[in-house]
Amino acid sequence: MDVDNFGQQIEELRSRVRKIWQRTATQPNSQQELIIEAFDELQMAVEELLAASEELEVTRAGAERERQRYQELFDFAPDGYLVTNTVGKILEANHAAAIMLSMRQKYLIGKPLIVFIAQQDRQIFSSLINNSQQIQDCVIELKPRLGIPFPASIRASPVYDSQEKLIGWRWLLRNISEAKQAQEQVAIRTVELAKANQQLLSEITEHKRAKSQLLHLAFHDVLTGLPNRALFMNRLEDAVNYSKRHPDYLFAVLFLDLDRFKVINDSLGHTFGDQLLLTVAQRLQECLRSTDIAARLGGDEFIILLVGIRDVLEVVGVVERIQKNLALPVVLDGHEVSTTASIGIALSTTGYKQPEDYLRDADIAMYRAKTQGRACYEIFNTDMHIQAMAHLELVNELRRAIELQEFRVYSASGYYAIQFFSLPSPIKAFRFGDVPHSCRKCCIINR
Repeated sequence: MDVDNFGQQIEELRSRVRKIWQRTATQPNSQQELIIEAFDELQMAVEELLAASEELEVTRAGAERERQRYQELFDFAPDGYLVTNTVGKILEANHAAAIMLSMRQKYLIGKPLIVFIAQQDRQIFSSLINNSQQIQDCVIELKPRLGIPFPASIRASPVYDSQEKLIGWRWLLRNISEAKQAQEQVAIRTVELAKANQQLLSEITEHKRAKSQLLHLAFHDVLTGLPNRALFMNRLEDAVNYSKRHPDYLFAVLFLDLDRFKVINDSLGHTFGDQLLLTVAQRLQECLRSTDIAARLGGDEFIILLVGIRDVLEVVGVVERIQKNLALPVVLDGHEVSTTASIGIALSTTGYKQPEDYLRDADIAMYRAKTQGRACYEIFNTDMHIQAMAHLELVNELRRAIELQEFRVYSASGYYAIQFFSLPSPIKAFRFGDVPHSCRKCCIINR
């Protein structure tokens, strides 16, 4: 019976009661009054019942809408939803769950959920339904009726009745095979990136090593490992610049040329000559402080920079220590040899602004030491520079005169004089030993 029919019948009942009351109104008695009062109370009760019925209908319609909404959400949710009883028999299943398990929804009803779980994970399922205290999450492998088993995320939540008694389970099923594959891909990619990063680090390390090696080769002698001319000049330039800012700062440049090295190299061979150079380089370093620097120019020539010296006596002490150390015998393949060095010294007291000037002066002083014999040293002075320039001028004039046949040589008591026909001052006196080797043959012919 709907609400409208119910109200209509109540109204008809009221109308009949009114008609009875009108017929008996002329003959009132106590019984009639009671009946009328009863019918009025009945009318009020019916009206209240009708209002309650209308409210109930509204509530029922709202509940139906909510149920329909829930059913739609349940049926068309992207994840699988199941409702089971306490032992795991399926009571409800949505569309996504049916697709996951490869079975139509109506055929899932009544099936035990455990039959869709891989054998190795059934113990996990049993432990879930035996624990009714809380919501539980786990990952198990689902085995659809048709198709390949796949990993799934499971959330089980208990369902209770009004007396807090467990009456079933709700199950949320989510296929995580793609997520797991993505996770595996991420893991693989992470490993690959780690390997690539390690490879990159190795390449960077190798690049730094190669760069360091190239830098070392660019500024060091290949044979001895000592700094070369480029690195030495950098250090010498730093010393010169520092001395400009600190007038009391002193340094010295030593130019070394080994005595009799060519004889040893030619008689024993270049291999033994290289071993001797290595020994000399090691012994030079043993005589220096960590702040000093020894470099090899090439051949048997070495240069040394002594920095922060007190005076010339300190330099002479270093030179004597070097001479003593170099004079110690060296055994090369059973051959005992020894060597000394001619050393030229240039002091910073000259006040040059360019580092090349100190190296030039030390070279000049070394050649002067060579003329004094073996194991000698000379300290540069300005007279040496004047003599060196005069010697250079003589060499140039001789070579030009030889080419043009414009001179005549005169000798007397070991000294010689050259008459140049084309110069304003044609007569120059000299010792024959001062004549360059390249000019001596011609001088002998013409004297």
